[in-house]
Order: sequence, then C-alpha cells, then structure tokens
Amino acid sequence: MRNKNVCLSPAKCLIISLLVLFFASGAYAAQLFHTIQVSSFTNVDSAQKQFASIMKKLDEKDLDHLRIEKIGKFFAVRIGKFDNGNSAQETLKTIKSQLPQASIMTAYIKEERIVRIFTLKPAAQEIPEQEKMPLQKEPEQIKPSVAVKTDNMTMPDLGRTATAEKPDIQTGPRDLKEILPEIAGLVGQGDFDNALDTIKKEIALRPGLAELNAWYGMVLLKMDKPLDALPYLTRAVELSPGISDYHNALGYSLFFLNRFDRAIDEF
Repeated sequence: MRNKNVCLSPAKCLIISLLVLFFASGAYAAQLFHTIQVSSFTNVDSAQKQFASIMKKLDEKDLDHLRIEKIGKFFAVRIGKFDNGNSAQETLKTIKSQLPQASIMTAYIKEERIVRIFTLKPAAQEIPEQEKMPLQKEPEQIKPSVAVKTDNMTMPDLGRTATAEKPDIQTGPRDLKEILPEIAGLVGQGDFDNALDTIKKEIALRPGLAELNAWYGMVLLKMDKPLDALPYLTRAVELSPGISDYHNALGYSLFFLNRFDRAIDEF
C-alpha cells in the first residue's frame, strides 16, 4: 500500500527528482534533520523574493533556520532544523495557513549549500541573585553502609540505609509519551548508542509498534548503517503506511544501498 499523497503535484515530483543530488559523494555520513520545504526555483532572485515574503508573513518564532539552499541547479526555500518529526509537524501546523504548499521532508543541512539564512538568537539568560553568591551547604549526613553482593565481590553501598526498602521495579513497557521524547533527546545530542539501548529495551516488549521500529531504523541510519536500518524501516512502513516520514527514511536507506528503483518508489 502506498501513500496516496506522494508525488501528486509537480512540486513534489521536483523534490523527489532532486533527492539524488542531496546525497552524492557518500553524504550519508552527515546527520539527517527534519525540515519544511516551501518551494524551489531555477533562479536565485525568485527564491530571494519568497524568502523576503516569508519574513513578512510569519511570526519571528517560526522563522528559525529560514534559508535558501543551492541544490544542483535549483534554489530551495526551507524552514527549520528539527531533530524529530513531531517538532516539524507542530511548526507546519502553525505556518500552513500562510504557506499552504509547505511540506515536511528529511535532508542534510550543509553550510556550503546555504545562500541565505535567518536564525533566532538565543535569549540572554540572567543569573538569579541567589545563584550569584555561593551557597553554604548543610554538612552531608553519612548513611550507614550496607554490603552489596556482586558476582565476584562484596562492596559497601553508601546510598542505602539498613532499613531501606527495595524500590519498585517497573517490568512493563513505559508510556510512549515518555519514551519517545527521551529517544529524541538522546538522538539530538548525538548519543546514538544510548538511544539504541533505550529503543532495544522497549521494542523487545512491543515489537509491533511502528514508532519504535521507525526510530530504531533512523538511529541506525544516522550511524551510517543503512543495511541494518532497512528491516526496521520496512517494518515501520508496513505497520503505518500512511506516515510519509517512514517512507522517506526507508527511501534513504535504499538509496545508500544503491537500490535506486525501490528508493524512488518510497520517495
């Protein structure tokens, strides 16, 4: 089953035709981001005019990483640099009424391709008065140690008391509303190993969730392992064929494996 919204308009078909240019010369070693594609032009003047128009239309908070990128012979106008699809979706909802042709895609953001860019400057944070002077701390109470037995040694555990109760151990799966932002945060920090460890624990409990399969595949893709990513992204598409991000990521893994015909189908 294919996403019926894929490549129905000339603009979307043009985007797909440009994807080959995005990843030349082993480019998949760079990091993929979600971004919002507004349109593309064959000349820079038209792109500059739309850039200026968008600056006037949108609130400043929605303009972060508004840019013009030179991709092959085309000049693409894009907004945002998001580590996950949820953030991109929220921004798209906000700007869709002003830019109805905008759509989400994943791509590499390379400085050498940027013709013009607008980024928000982080607001200066004032240090509260009580934090400017060092605070005197209460002397720490030393808790009586309890021997903790490991496989081959016994060592003191300074974090317990003799009467401490064992904490409850959660054996069931965690709430997705908790786990997905945690995974996204780790990926955003470039901590792919810990992100994979977290996903492995959850996907072992819920192997049939498209979200976990998609994240597993996309993290592997960011680690330059398109072959390992392929089965997870394929599974995500099978479970949720209507999610364009899953088709997009699967297309990238196929492209990096030189399976161009199948990649084009997914794009």
